[in-house]
Parts: sequence; structure tokens; C-alpha cells
Amino acid sequence: MLEIFLASLTIGAFIGIIIMGTVATVTLPAIGGRRKGYFIGFYILVSLFLITCIGDCFSYGKPEYILIEKIITYFEYFIPSLIFVLMTSHLLYQCGKTPNKNAFFRTALILWMIYFVVLHIAQFTDSMYYLTPENKFVRGPLHFLLMIPVLGIMTLNIAALFHYRNCISKRSFTHFLFYLGPIEIALILHPFFDTMIFVIVATISCSATLYAVTLSEQIKQYMQQQKEILDQRSKITVLQMRPHFIYNTMTSIYYLCEQDPKKAQQITLDFTNYMRKIFNAVVSEKPIPFTEELEHTRMYVNVSVAQIGERLSVDYDTPHTDFFLPPLTLQPLVENAVKHGLNPDSQALCVSVKTRKTEAGSEITVKDNGVGFDPDSIEPNSTLANIRERLNKHVGGTLKIESSPGGTTVTVFVPDNK
Repeated sequence: MLEIFLASLTIGAFIGIIIMGTVATVTLPAIGGRRKGYFIGFYILVSLFLITCIGDCFSYGKPEYILIEKIITYFEYFIPSLIFVLMTSHLLYQCGKTPNKNAFFRTALILWMIYFVVLHIAQFTDSMYYLTPENKFVRGPLHFLLMIPVLGIMTLNIAALFHYRNCISKRSFTHFLFYLGPIEIALILHPFFDTMIFVIVATISCSATLYAVTLSEQIKQYMQQQKEILDQRSKITVLQMRPHFIYNTMTSIYYLCEQDPKKAQQITLDFTNYMRKIFNAVVSEKPIPFTEELEHTRMYVNVSVAQIGERLSVDYDTPHTDFFLPPLTLQPLVENAVKHGLNPDSQALCVSVKTRKTEAGSEITVKDNGVGFDPDSIEPNSTLANIRERLNKHVGGTLKIESSPGGTTVTVFVPDNK
């Protein structure tokens, strides 16, 4: 009764892993090309091996099914050998080697051919294994001849893994070790025990490891894709340079060259530095000191005041500056206030920039007396949304928006020790 329970449990685990692994291999986009072909081939062979195990449960020990048991036994020996050679090919491919031109793979093929010949010789002699009239499996005195080639193939796989360990990451090396190790141990133990349970359990372990690797690769690629998407959004935000701002600045400089050459010279310098900061932020988004971001913001304000005149004023109250934040955090907030807060038909736009130290971190407040807007209307790819994402990604910060027809307040919080 216990044997039936354990067999059912083993087969159930086997089926579950095969189904999950096959579905993951076919549906997950992280698995492609040769790796997908390998995984599909692996799970097909493991499925066939499972079928032989199930058939063995029903036919073993029943004399009337001795012919079926003989066929099943043959495939129980034959199918794992194909899996082992497939492992060699996959391992070499993952190490960046061409299997067909590799000595490890050629040696594995030679060993498999020897195994293939010996296995077929075994069908015509009782010296390696045979079935009794009661349909019971018995090993012959030369059974070890069947085990030597497959044990050699798996030993070659382990040797290739250590030989090419510098060609793969430590993470992949560990995966392969857990992938190949159980089967190697099972093959070493198998000659000393009159049962296939070690090979079956090792194959289940191998399948489970492969399934875990499949999911791990998918999660890793998904996280990498999300990082790349966020980086692209950040760069889009950085490059949200409205052409009219450049045109207007250049036009203002043009007229100032005649009216106030010194001011034109200063605005040209501010605008140049402003542009330099913009393009530097595209290259690197590493957090920078707040003082640098504040300087960049002042450059932008100087250029904007040259265009807008007395209708724009910006007040700075920044006693606390000893913290870091992503580049282009403060400046786009001030620019956003100028762009959306300024109303030609209303009073002048006043923007205040304040900083303060809190118990948990640093706080920046950008407040204006503009027309306001609905914070719920912020689009996913807008400037404010992208600043919020970059704050969270690079320093674990937050961005809070409060707005009404009388003005808008944006509060940035940067926690300590980030």
C-alpha cells in the first residue's frame, strides 16, 4: 500500500512539473531560439519516460504482460541516455561553444553509440538483465556494462561544466550544478540497488530545476525590460525640450545683443550650461548633489526671465542642501510651473522653491500661484509622472501634488540613506 502511495505521489509530481515546464517553455517570451528547442525536446523525452514509468506500474509482476514489460524496460534504459546527450549539447551552447565541433560533445556521442550497441545486445542475452517468468526484473553479471557509457556521459557533462565555468555566470553555474548533480549521483548509486527509483527521482529533480531556471530567466528578463522601459521614459523626459523654448531663447539673445550686450552674454552662458546639463542627464541618471540641481534650475530661470520679463519671479529659500536626488528633478518642476501656471490674462506668476530637513529625509517644495490643474489628469508619460518614477527608482523618493485654481504645490521627499 505504501509503495502504491509513493509511486502515485512521484508520478503526480512528475506530471505537474512536466505540465508547468512545458507551458512555461511554450508561452514565456524569455525562452527563445535554441533554448526553447532544447526545453521542448527535454520535456518531450521526460514525458515519454514518465509514460514508461506509468506503464511499468501496471505491467510489472504480471506474467501475461511480460512482452510489454520487456518493451517498457528497453525504453526505461534508452530514453534517459538521449536526455543525457541533450544535456551535453545544451550546456556547451550556454557556454558559447559549438557542440558539433567540441571534443566533449563528440566524446559524449561516441559513448552514446557504444551504449546504444550494448543496450541492443542486452536484448538477446541474459548477461546484462532479464525478466523472470513471473515478470520480475533481474540484473545480470554484466549489467555494469550498460551503466558505464551513460555514467561516462554524465561525468563528461560535469567535467565540461567545471572546464567552462568561466564562460558562464556564477548563477548559471549553480543552476547547472543542481541540474546535473542529482542524476550523476543517481547513476553512481544505481548499480548497487536493484531499483530505478534513484534515476526517476533524479529525473524529477532535474525537471524541477529546469522549470525553476525557466521561471527565473523569465523574471530576470521581465525586470530588465521594466528597467529599460523606465530608463527610456526617463530619457524621454530629459529630452522634452520644447522647440519654442529654444527658439524664443535664441530670439531673446538676438535682440539683447543690441539692447544689452552684457545681459545677452550672461543669458548665452546660462543657456549653454542649461543645455549641457540636459544632455549630461541623458548620459547618466546617477543621483547628484542638490546644489547642482539648484544651479541648473537657476540657469533655466535666468533664461526664462529674459523671455518673459517681470511677469515671472522665482523665490529661493533653500537652507538645507546636503542631499542627493536624480538629475532634472527640480528644474522640470519649476519649468512645469512656468509652462502651465502662467496666464497671460492674470497676475504675474510667482514660484517659490523651498527645502527643509525632516526626521526621515529631505523635502523640496515647489509652489506657484498659477491657474492650477487636476492632479488626477496626469498622464503616465507626463513630466510629473516620469519624475515620480525616477525618484522612486534612484533614491526611493516620492512626489506629491496638490493643486487648485489658486495655484499648485509639488512636494518632493528624498529619504535618508538611499
